[in-house]
Amino acid sequence: MTHSSPFIHLPEIHSSIAFHHQHKLVRKQWKRRQEGSQPRLIPAPAASNTVPTSSASMMPGPLLLLTLVALCLAAPKDPHIIALDEKSTYLEADILPDKAQVQNKMAVRDNHRLWPGGRLLYQLDFDTESNRYVKDLILSAVDEINAERCVTLTTASSSDVDHVSIRLGGDYSSHMGRQGGAQNLTVVAETIHRGSVMHELMHALGFGHEHNRPDRDDYVVIDFSNIHDTAKPYFKKYTSQDPVKDEQLAYDYMSLMHATDMYDDRVNIDTSKPVIWRKDGGQDLGQRSMLTPLDKQRLRKIYSCEVCKNEAANNRLFRYPGDCSKYISCSNTSPYVMNCPAGLHFSLDLNRCEYPITANCTSLTNV
Repeated sequence: MTHSSPFIHLPEIHSSIAFHHQHKLVRKQWKRRQEGSQPRLIPAPAASNTVPTSSASMMPGPLLLLTLVALCLAAPKDPHIIALDEKSTYLEADILPDKAQVQNKMAVRDNHRLWPGGRLLYQLDFDTESNRYVKDLILSAVDEINAERCVTLTTASSSDVDHVSIRLGGDYSSHMGRQGGAQNLTVVAETIHRGSVMHELMHALGFGHEHNRPDRDDYVVIDFSNIHDTAKPYFKKYTSQDPVKDEQLAYDYMSLMHATDMYDDRVNIDTSKPVIWRKDGGQDLGQRSMLTPLDKQRLRKIYSCEVCKNEAANNRLFRYPGDCSKYISCSNTSPYVMNCPAGLHFSLDLNRCEYPITANCTSLTNV
């Protein structure tokens, strides 16, 4: 019998917890082998087809359902929840090819690829009435990013040309940065998860993967011999020319945009061993629960948020996101959006308006 309840995904929550139990066990055993000790095998909990008799089984149906919901809502966030975006097979797993074929970057250097004024427009292009749970999870992800009061993700109107079209698909995917016109972002209804939606929205804002930054080899080890060829693009390191000037902050092991220490047969050749681990001996890598403090700091830096809050910023200039013909000037800790003289672009490198060929603000010649 098919139910139309929004709580149909509750069993999947239990599945992810079981996966996490097995995942932690495998990782501990692998670490012991690396240290030269014998692993202590711990049997997994035995599966049973028999429903145990308990006070819960005697509860009326509605009361039991409400109890289960309350328990799930009260449970702490699991930072190791399966990163569903890692299972896609585009550029770097979940990144769709650029319309303009511009090389992917950790954070888009091309200012035209940022959303003007930090205002990303989106549409929910699927049947929201039949997929209310999916809609609610997407809006929750949108609210989480908007809560930082830096960028604004808002619904596009019928007259807006540039926007993100959020659709249902067989995988999680997004273009990187503003593409021009409608650009797709896909999520999977059956496995919808707020953190994975946030991850894709960050791609749409212009952010790449933390584990692919040019200096990543100083912090993590990647065992390419244990990665299927189809999954190797997910670990393609960016060049030193890719990131925005002075954008690189401290390496963030737990970034929303970092790979997790996955054990999946679509990525790992040998699922008893990891494909990526930390050089400092730490255990945790990546998560799909929240923006970390460094994620938030990077977002503010790229989109010039709060650049004028300190007196030291007075009389300094900053780029205006998404429009090379404008810049931000600080006066008395207040930001003012100014226009460059006609035909000139603001140069992030030179901190002044210059001819487009010198300003290097965008790779496009028609803006």
